[in-house]
Amino acid sequence: MNKRAVALSSGETIFIDGTEIEAAANKYTFVWKKAVTKNQAKLLIELADFVAECEQLYDLKIVYGDTIKMKCVKKLRKKLYALKQSENAVFVHGIGKRKTPLQKSIETLEGYLSRLKKYNRQIYA
Repeated sequence: MNKRAVALSSGETIFIDGTEIEAAANKYTFVWKKAVTKNQAKLLIELADFVAECEQLYDLKIVYGDTIKMKCVKKLRKKLYALKQSENAVFVHGIGKRKTPLQKSIETLEGYLSRLKKYNRQIYA
């Protein structure tokens, strides 16, 4: 262990072992609560429209009533993955490949869920 002495103005001596600690206090590490709640509200509206679109497109019945709850979204994700499994669909990636509507729907839903988790973490952390 490499130790070096540093003299302070008070005359005391402290020893530093070379450990570097990174501070996470730059201008991009904090978020405004008002901005997060506004973006979360927009996301919930987009998610409601997306669930309605998926219900029509894949002939599913997920939402009962006017409100969309998290369990409805998770149920939709489960049913979309079940459709993928039943159709034996292979997802493609890369340039020059065409994605199926099912793959686009699943990727969009996963993106919405990750954004929603991020907003919840920012609000409640």
